[in-house]
Amino acid sequence: MLILALDWPAWITAAAAVAGLAVAVVTAGFLYLSTRSALDGVAEGRRTRYGQLITDLQQQWSDPATVRSIALQASYQPEKLADLAAALFGSASGAPEQAQRDDWSTLVLLANLVESMGVLVDEEVISNELVYKMWGGGVMQAWRTWEPAVLTLRALDGEPDTFEYFQELAEAMLAIRDAPGP
Repeated sequence: MLILALDWPAWITAAAAVAGLAVAVVTAGFLYLSTRSALDGVAEGRRTRYGQLITDLQQQWSDPATVRSIALQASYQPEKLADLAAALFGSASGAPEQAQRDDWSTLVLLANLVESMGVLVDEEVISNELVYKMWGGGVMQAWRTWEPAVLTLRALDGEPDTFEYFQELAEAMLAIRDAPGP
């Protein structure tokens, strides 16, 4: 009778290695699934916050004060708005009238909203494409009216970055509008 000589320690080591590998593969699978689940939760939270931000911005656009600002802006030609900025902030002009101050307080609400949106785009919180889809026309119209006033303000205050994010956002909207189609 032939007796095979088995190397039991080697067989036990090999079996333990296979069992360890199986445990490692199962553990890696569970870790992958739990990590994937956690990442999906983070992504869902990010989408929820993103959606809330869009809703908040839309509410600001339809807020009665912003609506009044847009309506008043419609009555101002760009040069008239620049003249108002010069009257309020120019050192050579006399004391501005109360009506001028009231108009400015109303008008600047829209400019500040668009400036804030430009900052959000600059900080990559929202994209130019999203702004274009939601408010692109309003941003471009606002810039057409505000550009001479912004240039006047920059000349008066010596600050080249006055409403810089408003301008950058408007220029991005124009670029998207004018981009060749697919």
